[in-house]
Amino acid sequence: MDLEDRYWIMYKAAFKRIDLTDYEKTEIAELYNDEGRAKIVARAKKKKIVPATTMLMCKLGIEDEFWKPLSDEYRSQNERIVECLDAVYSELRAIGVTKLGVVENFGALLASGQDLAMFGSGDVDNYADITEKDRIHNVFNKMGYTLEEHYAGSILVSSSFRNETMLPKSFYFSINWDVTCRVNLPCLTAKGPFVDWNDSRTYRNTDILIPPPEALMYICMMHIAVHGFCKAPDIRLYYDIANAADDGLDWSLIEKWAVRDETCVRISTVALLSSRLLGVDIPDKILNLGSSKARAKLLPIIYDAQGNRLKDFPNRLDELKIESLSDDRGGLHGLAGVVFPDSEWVERKHGSKTLGHFLHLKSLI
Repeated sequence: MDLEDRYWIMYKAAFKRIDLTDYEKTEIAELYNDEGRAKIVARAKKKKIVPATTMLMCKLGIEDEFWKPLSDEYRSQNERIVECLDAVYSELRAIGVTKLGVVENFGALLASGQDLAMFGSGDVDNYADITEKDRIHNVFNKMGYTLEEHYAGSILVSSSFRNETMLPKSFYFSINWDVTCRVNLPCLTAKGPFVDWNDSRTYRNTDILIPPPEALMYICMMHIAVHGFCKAPDIRLYYDIANAADDGLDWSLIEKWAVRDETCVRISTVALLSSRLLGVDIPDKILNLGSSKARAKLLPIIYDAQGNRLKDFPNRLDELKIESLSDDRGGLHGLAGVVFPDSEWVERKHGSKTLGHFLHLKSLI
């Protein structure tokens, strides 16, 4: 077994919600002994999975004197983040703003009730209805946060809020207005609503809102598709699926949305990889959504079946292949959609249809 495959056993084990096998435990212990702590830490930093690696080593009882203080530090820091986020949601709730919720990795982590020490991202992602933008901005401003808006051309994608006196250095809260929008490639925007804000839940005894289980799972799945299935932070994104799957959700709703939005290949590919990499239990009807031929062509680009691991994110040509093969309408239609996107999207992004198409093609090169 080559070194990369050995590290991938560790990467996957760090995020598995199921019990590790004796084989996995032995392989990780031997890797640790062979490589040494410094190399393990360097790999974890490069992969952006230090918190999960820390928790794994604590679980296996490896050098507790080094790893346990780190896990305690992450847990304490994230408890403070929860306090700050709760304060914001409390202010928003007081003025009747309820069409928002924490999503992606932090949302899935809170929904599952897993250890807060597992979180180590540089921001907390929230999803909100664009009609609430002004009131949300006003509350953050009132609470001393600084605003930065992020656009894809003329399209407002998200707003980020920083508060250096309350949050960790360089940390911020993000409000995403389109959870499936990318800068250079056409948006994977849902063709209809999929979040019933009336069914949102709160995290424990806080005012922090979490979208309904099915909506949270759909967002997490589409987030992975937006990242081309294997783009950094790769394996960490699949932990979101493992956590979101905790909720006893109604998979028929996700199937319905995938058919409506023509995201069946994307959703089934994420489901299949989540099952293979982390052992997430997902119904066959989701695993088999869309074209099996498209999946068969797509998987070798993003997944190493022999090593049961994700491949390094491919070059631009392979990235275009991923986009075209992920399209439910077929590879040629998908490629045409990437190269010659909808004119309305081009105009929204670049402000001009004619010049916009040229700028879009340039961005793909």
